Amino acid sequence: GQKGVSGNGGPGCQATFNALHAVLVAPDGMLYLADTFNHTVRTYDPKSGLVNLFAGTGAKGLSGDGGPAAKATIDEAYCIATDGTFKTLYLIDLKNRRLRAIDMKTKIIRTGAGIGRKGVPKDGELAVNQPLVDPRAVAVDPISGGIYVLERGGHAFRVIDEECRIKTVAGTGK
Repeated sequence: GQKGVSGNGGPGCQATFNALHAVLVAPDGMLYLADTFNHTVRTYDPKSGLVNLFAGTGAKGLSGDGGPAAKATIDEAYCIATDGTFKTLYLIDLKNRRLRAIDMKTKIIRTGAGIGRKGVPKDGELAVNQPLVDPRAVAVDPISGGIYVLERGGHAFRVIDEECRIKTVAGTGK
C-alpha cells in the first residue's frame, strides 16, 4: 500500500511498487509488471512467491540497447505486451517516446520504434527512424504479427508491420 522500490529477490507480499500500469501473464504463469515510476519491469513468480527485476535498473534514462534488459535504463515503463509465441516482450518507454523490444531468450533490449522526439511518424517508413507523439499502449496481433501502438496525445492508432514499417490505421491526430 506504499510507494517504493523494494523487495527484489524477496516475497511479493513484502515488495513495494510505484505506479503499476500493466501486467502480462506468461505461458508458464510468470507475471510481468510494468512498474512505471520505478522505471522497471519486474516479475512475480506465483510458484515461489518472489519478485525480481526483469528490465530497467530503476534509474530514469535511456541506455542499454543491444545489451541486457536488466542493465538498461527506461523512463517510465508504461505498457507491456508480447507476441503469441512469447519470443519478444514489447514495452512502451513513455518519456523516451519509444517502443522497446526484449528478446525473451537472450534478454537483450532494443528500440523497435521511436527516436525520442515528439512528432507524427511518416507512413511506410521504418518505425525505428520515426518520431512518436505520445505512445501509451502496445498490443500484438498473434496472427499477422502487427505491433499496434496507441498514442493518446497523438490521437492515433498505429501499426508496425512485419517489415518494421509504421503506418497510421486510425485517428487524424486531432
